[in-house]
Amino acid sequence: IVAFWRGRAPLRAGGEHRYAYRMLWGMDPAPEPPGRVVQVRTGAGPAGGRVFVLDLDGPALRALAPDAPTRLDLGSSAGRLQEGWSGRNPETGGWRVSLDFEPLGAAMADLRCMVLGEAGPLAETWLHRWTA
Repeated sequence: IVAFWRGRAPLRAGGEHRYAYRMLWGMDPAPEPPGRVVQVRTGAGPAGGRVFVLDLDGPALRALAPDAPTRLDLGSSAGRLQEGWSGRNPETGGWRVSLDFEPLGAAMADLRCMVLGEAGPLAETWLHRWTA
C-alpha cells in the first residue's frame, strides 16, 4: 500500500504532528465494524513483558449482557500473548480487554486480538507491532 498526502501548510520542524486514518479493503468492505477499538494503554508487565489494555465500543458491545459469553481470538508472531481479563467497562458502557505479552527473547512481535461473541466478531481486529 502506498499513499501520500500534502497538507495546505508546510509542517514546522520540531513540532508535534498527529494523524489518524482508517483503512477498508476487499470486494465489499463494511462501512463500519460492529465495534471499534477506541483507546489502547500499555505499560510494563512482569518479567520484561508488556500489559495492553484495550477499550472497545459499539452497538454490538453495548448490547451484550455483562455475563454474555465472549472469547478472545489472540495471536502473536513471537513470544506469548494471553488474556488477562475482559468484560464490561462500567465507566464507558463498552468493553475492556487486558492482555499480557511475554516476548520470550523476541526483538519484535506482531500482536492480534479479536473479541468474539456467539455469532462472530463483536469489534474490529486490534493489530499492534511490538518492538523491544
